[in-house]
Amino acid sequence: MNPIKITYRPISWLPIIFKANGVQPQIWTELTPPQIIALACAGNGTIDDAAFLAAMCDIRKFVIRKLDNYQRFQLSEALQFFKAGYMHNAFVQSYVKPGLKKYYTPKPKLKGMSFGQFIFADTYFGMYQAENKPEHLHKFIAALCIPNRKNFNEEEVEYRTKQITKLYTNEKEALVVNYMLIRAWLAKVYPLIFSEGVQEETNPPKSPFAKGDEGKKKYDSSGWIKIFEGLVGDNITDHDKYAKLPVHEVLRYLSRKMKENMKKKK
Repeated sequence: MNPIKITYRPISWLPIIFKANGVQPQIWTELTPPQIIALACAGNGTIDDAAFLAAMCDIRKFVIRKLDNYQRFQLSEALQFFKAGYMHNAFVQSYVKPGLKKYYTPKPKLKGMSFGQFIFADTYFGMYQAENKPEHLHKFIAALCIPNRKNFNEEEVEYRTKQITKLYTNEKEALVVNYMLIRAWLAKVYPLIFSEGVQEETNPPKSPFAKGDEGKKKYDSSGWIKIFEGLVGDNITDHDKYAKLPVHEVLRYLSRKMKENMKKKK
């Protein structure tokens, strides 16, 4: 974390100087839940510059408003980790709480996440990116976030979807931004799968804040289903077996198969 010390005048025409201390994240792992929410708000234009800097510096907003444009610019420039690329392998929000019950996001690097859960979450994520429909957003989060120490069960997604609708919009959008960062990390780890188009979709924009249709084309929601069917084949009894496998085990297998196929074509 980068410590910040700010001096300001609470009343511009009085020679009284106050001090404020704060900290800025320097790497993605130092982001806090309020800060990832602030990033989401910056992306959809629901936060002003002062409120954004206040969240990113952990300083009260009225102090930021007392600063001149050059001081605000310096604070913005200090957020160097943005310039290094939009990529992260963990969820900043460890859980969401739409009511009395907490639902937990996957662990860092998607450890413990099953391939079946990943298929559900990633498919609804792609559908939401393409169509921007709230029902896809809610199902994406319902597939992504599950009760603590519970295995993913697709039959419970519908129930959680109803609960997820109670979350604040900014919390939901923060999970979308965070998943974009994770998906960018997956593209680096498994370039053949996520960069060469195993699915009929393009990669997410390089920045979670890209506007309009940049980097998008029509999403094929059956993409992962086709991959799953190709993996399992006609043996229905193997469906549950593969769905319960860790997601990285399956992705590594797919990457290996793709490399083998590429060698055969040469």
